[in-house]
Amino acid sequence: NAFFTAQLIYQAQSRESSDIEIDQLSQSMEAAIEVRLQRLEKSAAKTLNVCAVAGVRFAAETIVEVLKGEDDIDDVLATLEETLVSHKLIFFPSRETVSNETHYEFEHGIIQRYVYDHIGPATRRHWHKRFAEFYEREATDDRQAAARRIGLHYEAAGAAGKASEYFASA
Repeated sequence: NAFFTAQLIYQAQSRESSDIEIDQLSQSMEAAIEVRLQRLEKSAAKTLNVCAVAGVRFAAETIVEVLKGEDDIDDVLATLEETLVSHKLIFFPSRETVSNETHYEFEHGIIQRYVYDHIGPATRRHWHKRFAEFYEREATDDRQAAARRIGLHYEAAGAAGKASEYFASA
């Protein structure tokens, strides 16, 4: 967000010292992100957490599949399309994709990292396991191509044995 960046620069320039204190700027940025996150309903926050585990860029269809059985598909899509976009946490990039998937991106990698870092460890492991299982199901024809991605999710899920198997075949 250009306004937010301009405000951070203005605050840094208005200090008596010409040295920018990165920690204070970082705290201000985190506080601004936290304010945006606090405005979300619980279900939207959950969907955003799952998106953060997916990464900076993700397919809506993948998020729906990972949340399948836990949340209503229409609610997940509405959350992505309306709530998270309107709160300027994610956006729908205008560039074309080669697949038929609908891709979204976090407004900034800093937002994705902040959300990811604030997911509890057990919850984060749970979502990584769900992503690994989803990618396993999807990669039935060519598991080797997806092996690294699956291995990374299993590793983050705490399943070292399964992660090692996929890393060995990557």
